[in-house]
Amino acid sequence: MKRFNGVLISVFAILAVLLLTSVNVMASEEAGNWRHTYDIIMKWVNFSILAFVIVKFGKKPLSNFLKGRSEELSEEIKSAEDQRDKAVADVEALKQTVGDKKTRLDEIKQRLSSRAEQNKASMIEQAQTHAKQLIQDAKHRISFQIAQARSAFQAELVDMAFELATKGLQTKISDKDTELMMQQYIKNVENIAANK
Repeated sequence: MKRFNGVLISVFAILAVLLLTSVNVMASEEAGNWRHTYDIIMKWVNFSILAFVIVKFGKKPLSNFLKGRSEELSEEIKSAEDQRDKAVADVEALKQTVGDKKTRLDEIKQRLSSRAEQNKASMIEQAQTHAKQLIQDAKHRISFQIAQARSAFQAELVDMAFELATKGLQTKISDKDTELMMQQYIKNVENIAANK
């Protein structure tokens, strides 16, 4: 309230100075001295009446208006500050959420990488086991084929030897030798049958 009175007094003082300085400009040169004094007194009277009316009737509405406007502005400022604080809190919450999501994403990446490494190691181990099995199977097949080839070769050799032997023996073996060999063969078969 004191501030308002000081402002009001300052405004009236400025108006008074402006009116006093303009007196000489507006005064008529041809009028007598009394006219000049009369104009100054009337200006002061008019100014005093105007000041009294403004102070008497305008002081309260003007101060209420300024007070109301001041309260509105302070409420708007407070509302803007509240909105700013809320926005800052929302931004912080969003940053926290983004940070949490980033941490979660890093954890997921780590788990996926770990699983990929485990799967890779498992696949390599399975491939090595499968390769060993294939090599083992190939060795068995090769051994079997070699054994078959040997058997076939031996059978062929036996057949060839038999043919050679029969051709050569027919000329060299007598009936007595044949019977002796038969008896020897029968004994061998009986010994083999007895051992089993």
